[in-house]
Amino acid sequence: MNKEKLVLLGYATKPHGLRGEVLLKVFNTIDSQLCQDKCIIAMGEFGQRKLSVQKIRWGQKVIALFHQIQNRTDLEALLPFEIYLERSEFNELKDGQYYLVDLLEYQVYCLETQSFWGQVDSFDSNGAQDLLVLKSEDESLTLPLVESFFPKIDHQKKIIYFNKPIYL
Repeated sequence: MNKEKLVLLGYATKPHGLRGEVLLKVFNTIDSQLCQDKCIIAMGEFGQRKLSVQKIRWGQKVIALFHQIQNRTDLEALLPFEIYLERSEFNELKDGQYYLVDLLEYQVYCLETQSFWGQVDSFDSNGAQDLLVLKSEDESLTLPLVESFFPKIDHQKKIIYFNKPIYL
């Protein structure tokens, strides 16, 4: 399995109860790709293994049960592990929508000068909004993904135009 096409969704951290349920730390609890019968890739010290979600409960804690894990002992042999999903398994989006993971490695151009600045290195969240981490040869910049900083995204050419803040 090519890790380049896998997207990290979160982590399985510790057991919950005796039946093999696991406590998850999921990056996106609002629009997560994790749902019943979704097949994920678990990666840990054991290597990698396909697991199918039998049941998932969303709330203060995210708790999941996988078809291939029969009890707490089976689960403890795997923990901790990362949870990945193949990008091709993501839900289809409406026109104008995109996944943050799709912006990775987009080229970044300064809108004012129309010059190449760098590329999108990663993304994060501050709780209120998504953040893009931009990298150039000699600089790293983290900006909120809002229209005032990023007025134009060209998905066909994989280019993002940004307004560099005046304080930089």
